[in-house]
Amino acid sequence: MESDRLSTRGGIWIFDRRLRNPWSSSSSRGYWSATWPSAKLCGDREQLTISSVLIDPLVVTHQNILSITPFDWFPPLGRGLRFEVSDQDEATVFWTYRRSKIMRDLVSLGWPIGGRPR
Repeated sequence: MESDRLSTRGGIWIFDRRLRNPWSSSSSRGYWSATWPSAKLCGDREQLTISSVLIDPLVVTHQNILSITPFDWFPPLGRGLRFEVSDQDEATVFWTYRRSKIMRDLVSLGWPIGGRPR
C-alpha cells in the first residue's frame, strides 16, 4: 500500500446479522444492496467507512468492531468482506474483486481480519 489510507470502490449488501441464513427468502427481515461501483470503502488506522449514496455510512472503529471476515457467495464473482460492529444489528458485506489486496491493506493499517469465508 502506498499510503496510510485505503480507498476503493465495490458493492454493498446489508442484512440482519442475527439471521442464521441471510440467503433465506422466507426471512421477514429485509436487506439492502447496491452493485459495483456504488459503494466505497475508505479509511485509515483509526476509522473505516463504508458508504453508498442511498444509505447512512457504516463507521468502523477499534471501539465498535466485532469482526471483519471474508465472505463468499459465488466465487470468484461474489467475494467480499463482512463487517460487524457492536452498535448495529446489521452486517455489512463490501463486495470486491480485489479482496486479497484489500485484506492485506487492512492488516497493514492495523485492522484484524479473522475467520474463514462464510
